[in-house]
Amino acid sequence: MNQDMDRKKVLMLTLFPFSGNGSATVVRDLATVLSPSIECMVFYVDTEISKVESYQSHFHLVTDFPVLRTHPKSRARRQFIEMSNAEIDRYVDDLYDALGPVVESFNPDLIHVHHGWLGACVAQRFKKERQIPFLVQFHGTELEARHDYQQASPEHFAYQEGLVTSALKEASRFVAISPTEEEAIQAYATETGLDVQISMIPNGYDESIFFPAEKDYAAITKKFGARFKGKKLDPNLPIAMFVGRFVGFKGISHLIRAVPHVQTEGLQVLLCGGGELFDDMVELSQELELDRVYFMGHVDHFDDLPNFYNVADVLVMPSEGEPFGLVAIEAMGCGTPIIGSDSGALPFILGSSRMDETHGDLKIAPLGVLAPYGDQKAIAAGIDYVLQQKWDTDRSTWLSEQVRQQFSVKAQAKAFSELYDHVSLD
Repeated sequence: MNQDMDRKKVLMLTLFPFSGNGSATVVRDLATVLSPSIECMVFYVDTEISKVESYQSHFHLVTDFPVLRTHPKSRARRQFIEMSNAEIDRYVDDLYDALGPVVESFNPDLIHVHHGWLGACVAQRFKKERQIPFLVQFHGTELEARHDYQQASPEHFAYQEGLVTSALKEASRFVAISPTEEEAIQAYATETGLDVQISMIPNGYDESIFFPAEKDYAAITKKFGARFKGKKLDPNLPIAMFVGRFVGFKGISHLIRAVPHVQTEGLQVLLCGGGELFDDMVELSQELELDRVYFMGHVDHFDDLPNFYNVADVLVMPSEGEPFGLVAIEAMGCGTPIIGSDSGALPFILGSSRMDETHGDLKIAPLGVLAPYGDQKAIAAGIDYVLQQKWDTDRSTWLSEQVRQQFSVKAQAKAFSELYDHVSLD
């Protein structure tokens, strides 16, 4: 411990870049809000250096990096399970060597490992050598990938599993981001013999960025004009939106196939993001002859995304087993209602319970609408329901206030600050 320092020092260890996925946003927002009271250093593995003003950072520059499933900045998109045992050993050694000088100069009180994966192996070494405790925050992807990895290569999986579980045994605490993930972590811990206490701290969103604001349709048309196929965003027609990676579990194909079943006339659909299925989804939209489905590509998190949320009448999240769903709380922070799959953490985020009203196959939760995963007609019915109920206008202010109280990054930071104190005393 740094008894002579006024502020606790926390080193956050990530295996991925500063931007490009939801966990990167979680890390950035959390470190930013914590920094006035806690001295934060974030270690990134990245292909470039980004300007970071709110907290200290160190960028371990690489030409490429392996992924759990996928990442938009990974060139080869090589998954860890495709790496040989020797390559995995070198990966961990290189990460340890890169982090060593940072630990030496920063001298952290504890290490906050993001993802229950190989970063824990590195943190374990520093705990042994320097008695630095560490906690591990699971983001969901690592447990989902684990099942895929076991089928893809049992031999490689067994080796990687052995390294990871051995390291996780030394963690002071696990952190789950939702009740669903807490159950998954507990099941994983039971299966692998891990006896580590689990704390549930939901992700938070930055309420200083995502809040109800004036709808600027012209700005979107001006900046993304080429994406509208010679048209422009029409403020007089309803807008449904998707934000996320174009990967299988996000269920984007179900949203696209739901569009022909929507009864509300003139629906415009904005699909924000990119990924391995981008071209396939464009082709699917063309096959279905959907002339108001627009592919926006990458949308800047700070400059563009708040305006997109505000102009949208509804955000659709057709995911299967969403570990959390950061875009849901960001959109609701802007007062935009959600249609989500009745799967993963989305029922928790939308406040679903056995008291939910039903509307056909839909569940009407306190903060949004839930449809059975993969049910394209139910997704369409959900879009019609929200538009007919005028939730985007009648409930906007109320919805924004509700989500701010429950899921602000300030509440998340407060919970972590208290947890850091407990870990330091263990």
